[in-house]
Amino acid sequence: MATAALRDLARDLLRHGLAAVAGDRQVAAALQRQRWPAAGLPPPAVVAIGKAAPAMAAGALAQLQAVAAVLIITRHGHAAYPCGAAAVECLEAGHPLPDQASLDAGARLQQLLRQLPPATPLLILLSGGSSALIEALPPGVTLADLIRCNRWLLASGADIDTINRVRKRLSLLKGGRLAALIGRRPLLQLVISDVPGDDPRVIGSGPLVAHDTAALALPPALLAQAPRWLLQLLQRGIAPTPAPPLPPPQLIASNATAVAAVAARAAALGWPVTRHPAPFSAPALQLGRCYGEALRSLTAPGVLVAGGESRVRLPAQPGYGGRNQHLALAAAIRLAGWPDRVVLAVGSDGSDGVTGAAGGLVDGATVARAAAAGFAARQTLRRADAGPLLDASGDLVVTGATGTNVMDLVVAIRG
Repeated sequence: MATAALRDLARDLLRHGLAAVAGDRQVAAALQRQRWPAAGLPPPAVVAIGKAAPAMAAGALAQLQAVAAVLIITRHGHAAYPCGAAAVECLEAGHPLPDQASLDAGARLQQLLRQLPPATPLLILLSGGSSALIEALPPGVTLADLIRCNRWLLASGADIDTINRVRKRLSLLKGGRLAALIGRRPLLQLVISDVPGDDPRVIGSGPLVAHDTAALALPPALLAQAPRWLLQLLQRGIAPTPAPPLPPPQLIASNATAVAAVAARAAALGWPVTRHPAPFSAPALQLGRCYGEALRSLTAPGVLVAGGESRVRLPAQPGYGGRNQHLALAAAIRLAGWPDRVVLAVGSDGSDGVTGAAGGLVDGATVARAAAAGFAARQTLRRADAGPLLDASGDLVVTGATGTNVMDLVVAIRG
């Protein structure tokens, strides 16, 4: 099977995986199943937060006959329908680094919840990215402090659970604090998970979920490597307080959902499929090498499917790219010169780091195409500068906002 056909197959599998976790479809289906809100209640208010927020809100508006208010908070550049609809307020804020718009969005969210009549039902739609998109800072912590902290955490190679434990100590919204503004009103929380294990305390830093002591403790490994300024900043923060009891959030889509859909599509097309049973969380460099080696060792056609969230420990002066582009380039180096093999690594939300690409789709000729364009693959990988190389080799994957966010997807195919 020609490499071009394998690349088309990888894109087809990706489309099916993303369709299975589309925010609009999943929200609409959940509301249909539950017939929410119950008959006789006033029209609900809808709050959607995260990179999938516009799509999730669209799914809600397609099912609800009337609404009291709609507030959508999403990443800069991710606003889409229904943000242009009448009576829909849509705010954009910073991600992965928070910005002033994140503070403004946090303030607007609190204002809306305080102004809603106590009997108004509330539909909360939460997806990945929420941690950066809404914020309210405790006394003594500035926006500059918050940005510096997040920048160090993202470059440290720490997993999302560790990152969010730190964020919760520098916030008046995270770690269950926002729950104090909900009151006794009818509440439904629908959540798309972007974290391994789908722990609601980690998704969006758990703004409406009670946290126990274990979920708040800072890992000793983090404290051992944290710079002095970060430790001093954490001393100015405050440990999250217990949240009032609220109905638990309902998970409507996860990485496992997307991985299962990719595997089912490949099997339906007649391909032998190997599906990794658990989300990965290893370094992107290690994963890319492993998938490249796995394809080299395969002696028969097959598809490997995996999902999760890799990590990258950035050098002092990193280049331009994201963890999926880093993973893809590492795989391409292992596959150099090997025909009929491709690796696709993408962020399910359509973004990879701070780039405009979702990830990379590489094959056995990627390194040669890059070399012809003047790029040395191994040196580029060491600089964490995969983006320009993959752009030059024609291997960047650009999807735009996908309307979902369930971590990353990797599809490796031996033709």
